[in-house]
Amino acid sequence: MPTRYVPTNVFTPSSIARLNFVERATIQNRMVDALETPGKQLVVYGHTGSGKSTVVMNKLFQTYEDQVVTRCTANTTFEDMLLDAFDQLEPFYADHSTRTLAQKGAQSVSVEYMGIKAGLDQWRSTAIEKGLKRIIPPPLSLRSLATFMGEAKACWVLEDFHKLHPEQKTNITQGMKIFVDMSLDYPDLRTIAIGAVGSAREVIDYEPEMRNRIVELEVPLMSEREIRSIIVKGARLLNISFHREIRKTIITLSNGLAASAHQMCLNLCRLADIKEKVPGRSPYPIGDKYIDAAVERYIEGEKDSIKAQLSSAMRTTSRAKFDHSRLILRAIAEHPSMEGLTKQELLDDICSDIEDYPSQFLSRYINELCSPKRYEILRIDSDSNRIGFVNPFHKAYLQAQFKQEDKDRARRKSRSKALAYELVGISNQAILEFTLQYIEKRRLGES
Repeated sequence: MPTRYVPTNVFTPSSIARLNFVERATIQNRMVDALETPGKQLVVYGHTGSGKSTVVMNKLFQTYEDQVVTRCTANTTFEDMLLDAFDQLEPFYADHSTRTLAQKGAQSVSVEYMGIKAGLDQWRSTAIEKGLKRIIPPPLSLRSLATFMGEAKACWVLEDFHKLHPEQKTNITQGMKIFVDMSLDYPDLRTIAIGAVGSAREVIDYEPEMRNRIVELEVPLMSEREIRSIIVKGARLLNISFHREIRKTIITLSNGLAASAHQMCLNLCRLADIKEKVPGRSPYPIGDKYIDAAVERYIEGEKDSIKAQLSSAMRTTSRAKFDHSRLILRAIAEHPSMEGLTKQELLDDICSDIEDYPSQFLSRYINELCSPKRYEILRIDSDSNRIGFVNPFHKAYLQAQFKQEDKDRARRKSRSKALAYELVGISNQAILEFTLQYIEKRRLGES
């Protein structure tokens, strides 16, 4: 069946890019080296939206017969993950008679699987009827799961590994060790944990013996060239062409986030009423008249998320003398540079207002703001060591918020101190004005 090219298949901000997959040779080559080394387990990490899952899954589709993907949340338990992986193997074993089980003893493994499955189904039925807490049956252990996966020639992918509770992470990293031990019988057996910045360190901390058995693969934010490839390749698939100014704007505003580039391109297709691949030999041009509306639509979709993330990132305790996160974010937001500040520049900026600021806390809170704990608001550029926002819209939002706070503070001083304080919400127009200024500064080389 021929592939149908529609915008939602080509530009995929919320799912894995297939049609519009951009090759990232260095990362993919390292991943292939790890996949070809028996027993090596992988931890793939990077900022949200950098394209981790896309890189992993596209390569796995080429190298594995089956992938078992378990999506983790803060409430996911080890038992949940074990059962989820076990359930996903059912099609293989339920249909084993029509597929090749090459390993010795495969038939007995299949019988064992179906036996556990029957017992588990009976337990689930009883648990639902009597309201019992779900547990895993004794025969279903990590070792037996590893055997079932090895026979099925499947790998286990753990999405959002960083969201798990520490206790559950410990169980999984111990499970990785079992997968390593069984790699003599099943060379392709492995776990791939996909998480945010810092996930690899967590695995090694929880299981020191895994230090030389894990490949840590960082997926950085995309380069301008890679973001441009998303735009150009996607446009070619739909037989359209984006105006040069549109491409520049998307590259600037996405700031290396593949998901943002996909979303803005999708918005442009919808505004231009592109429903599917445009017929004809010549690409259908999409002019720059749509870009402001596309950006504003993107902001509208992200506004609530941005507000919630920043509120969480700046939370503090009433006992704290200094509101460290707020001080750091305000200094970076109000600095004219679009590329962020070095640690020393950041410290100098804060100390210019607060002479007794304890500098020993700075690194700790910078690292927190770069981590999932504070929604990965900031990142440290590995080349320049500058600390800046991952998402430019966070900078826009904070600039407007702090400006409003200052106005309210001045108003309270000039009027009655008893005047109730209420933070005025940021408007789309405020962010849009910043966005246009941001684009213009980048073009003029003032960043």
